[in-house]
Amino acid sequence: MAGTVTMYSTTWCGYCRRLKSQMDREGIAYNEVNIEHDPESAAFVEKANGGNQTVPTLLIVSPAGTESVMTNPSLAQVKQALVAFTGYTLEQDKIDRLVAAGGTGASTRWASI
Repeated sequence: MAGTVTMYSTTWCGYCRRLKSQMDREGIAYNEVNIEHDPESAAFVEKANGGNQTVPTLLIVSPAGTESVMTNPSLAQVKQALVAFTGYTLEQDKIDRLVAAGGTGASTRWASI
């Protein structure tokens, strides 16, 4: 993947569960950090959200190291940011995963974004 995605969440957040499920379904890779177990991450979320611990908060880091923060984004907003900000394409990521798993993808159709 070009760049990285980190999702700051909590176990009780329904919006977090929904977005994780949608991103999993779409094959969007991310690292999840539970802010209830990581004070440094909680402080990051507070700083990004005017002192509030609003989740989900996503941190997208481009290959060049530039950061973008999104608070409670929709799946469409996440896809748009990944394409615009990192050059990430879901199709290429799925192909890379398939090849790494030993498949060819010859008969696989990938959803475009």
